[in-house]
Amino acid sequence: MKKHMPWIVIALLSAGAAMAQTSTPAQGQRPQGGAARPQAGASGQGQEQDFAKRKQEVVQHLQARAQVIQTALGCVQGAANQEALHTCREQERHQLEQLRPRH
Repeated sequence: MKKHMPWIVIALLSAGAAMAQTSTPAQGQRPQGGAARPQAGASGQGQEQDFAKRKQEVVQHLQARAQVIQTALGCVQGAANQEALHTCREQERHQLEQLRPRH
């Protein structure tokens, strides 16, 4: 039985890889058997405006996160001891939490 183990492992891995290839649609393609879902009440122009707005929101959020990380980087680089390092990380964590949207 032990001499057959490598073949069993290879067979299982191959089967898993084959299933993964056939179960996910290629980038830019819709899943088989499913029609494209229209946006509820959104026209083509409305979708473009919604996309532009969402894109701008994402860019602003990423820029704010990058600023927090840059500040934290400077703080960590200037930390003289473990306590200062810990304070830098706490400040970073708190600032990132403030950026999270509230639902």
